[in-house]
Amino acid sequence: MVLVAAQTAHQKKPEIPATLRPLIDTARAAPPEFFADAIIRLRDEGKIPGRDLQRELLEDAFQAAGHAKLPVLLVATPATPPDSRPIYRALGGGLKLDGLSLETRVVRATMNVDRTTARELFTRIVRPTIDAPSCENPLLEDDSAYFEMAGTIAQSTFNEEERKKDVPAQFLENMLLSVRTPFELAGFLHGIETTGLSNDQWQLIAATVASKLESMKPDYRSFAASIDSASTAALRGSIEKLGTRLESLGITTEPLARGLRAYLVAQLSAPRCADSADAGKDWIDWFNSNFRGQLPPIDEQEIAQPSKNGSAKVEIYFKSDETAHQLTQQILRLQASPSGGAISEADRTTEEWRTQFSDFIRDWAAWTPQTSSEVDAFHEKATLLRGALQLALAPDDRSKLIARAVELLRNAAVEREAAAEWLWETKEIVVAAGSDRAKLLAAFRESGDPALALFVMLAG
Repeated sequence: MVLVAAQTAHQKKPEIPATLRPLIDTARAAPPEFFADAIIRLRDEGKIPGRDLQRELLEDAFQAAGHAKLPVLLVATPATPPDSRPIYRALGGGLKLDGLSLETRVVRATMNVDRTTARELFTRIVRPTIDAPSCENPLLEDDSAYFEMAGTIAQSTFNEEERKKDVPAQFLENMLLSVRTPFELAGFLHGIETTGLSNDQWQLIAATVASKLESMKPDYRSFAASIDSASTAALRGSIEKLGTRLESLGITTEPLARGLRAYLVAQLSAPRCADSADAGKDWIDWFNSNFRGQLPPIDEQEIAQPSKNGSAKVEIYFKSDETAHQLTQQILRLQASPSGGAISEADRTTEEWRTQFSDFIRDWAAWTPQTSSEVDAFHEKATLLRGALQLALAPDDRSKLIARAVELLRNAAVEREAAAEWLWETKEIVVAAGSDRAKLLAAFRESGDPALALFVMLAG
């Protein structure tokens, strides 16, 4: 045992190349979400040499993902108003920097390095507890990425001996049995679309899906959100594709149709959220059209007059104090031409407009939003700053705004409390900078902020 320990202690760890080390060190100094994201991107772009180093850094990224502030992806309901925190949380969610999304992204990246390690990492993912959202909550937790990985794991990580024993199919069955929400079911079905299953296995999957649909508890908020066919977590699209697959294999779709019918009736008979009370009508029409003659149509009597619960409660930005209102009025005046319509370049060179613009920059810099959190204040300031960057023409005005942007973004508290939202705002400010993008990135590089420096390194 002593000899083994000594040998292990002397094993050389893979070295990070000198050209890559500054980037890795900067990423480690940034919030854990940014480190994990950076490693995934570097591996996918082929910038980390050697499988041993890739494996080690991906393991580090997986551990970092476990420290993400947000455990699971949040999506906003369609009725959520703009200029509100839920919208920015959902926009940040699109960057997939929540803990679960990062962990599944690490697993996917590891599949190309070491499939055994990828499967082991997948087993270490701790699924968050997902509670049915109330109608007052405009955000839904979406853990479909975890279930979407199931097909890839089953397809690529089991050895020949395990395949002979039908272990991949058993794995998929167990994953499906653990599904609890329409997002999870949609993610699972999306993940197995290209998985090589036998007819018997597809028939078993379909029967289990039907059983799941029949037993799902009413959750109108999630049901309404899962209808959107543009989303990976859209249950309707996934069910349609499963039905098409079964038909192509000569497998009856009647059990699936019965399960779907029970699911739709249960969801639409339950109390609805007032701000999405009409969701599901198109799906009912589709169901009645596609299964006419096979099952009784769903009629209005089965889902008539459900009670309505509340609507989402959202605090709208720029209504918290008089200064916020005045600043929004200022930016609106700056965006409008005296002759009507949108402001022109000529309008923005007049002395009067330049004076009003300078007053706006001064007032914006002195303003402290009276909001419920530092993150909310950050979004309000960033929104108006982006608008100003898109308007400014004079070089000195633009230089002032670039300095203000760096000052705003160099905020460790917001970086760590809401990393994805901070990064979304950073990306949008860079876009708003337009022709001054290089100057802004240079200011990021010199800011002394690891997250801003990392942004520049990865952007280049």
